[in-house]
Amino acid sequence: MAMDLQGKATDAINEFVRYRNKAFEPLKPDAEIQAMVDVPEELINRADSAINSIRTAPERYREPILKLRDQIMEVATTVYKHKLFLRQYFKLPAKQRKGCLSRRNKKEGLLVYLLSGLGSKRFLFYFFIKRYST
Repeated sequence: MAMDLQGKATDAINEFVRYRNKAFEPLKPDAEIQAMVDVPEELINRADSAINSIRTAPERYREPILKLRDQIMEVATTVYKHKLFLRQYFKLPAKQRKGCLSRRNKKEGLLVYLLSGLGSKRFLFYFFIKRYST
């Protein structure tokens, strides 16, 4: 069950990534774009709950369970990264959104917006954008 949910979550977030890489073209309503991240989040949370409900397992299954847990955490991190991106993206005025999606301006466009009112959190967001942006 956890493996199936993890696979579905991976497929769903990859669909979002492909759409984001196309600069959100064709344009969809904000709610539909948000759902493209909310659905994999729900799936990966269910996968995490399923894997964490395993209390004991035979020795031969322990390594695969640990690997699956790592994969679930990797997908959860990816989903969270894109969820944070969307949170900031939706705060941008519609005319400025396109600028943060171009290859050249993807990091810089969003970074400028993020830094415009964060004060002491600047370094954290700068690190996040530089380290985790795709």
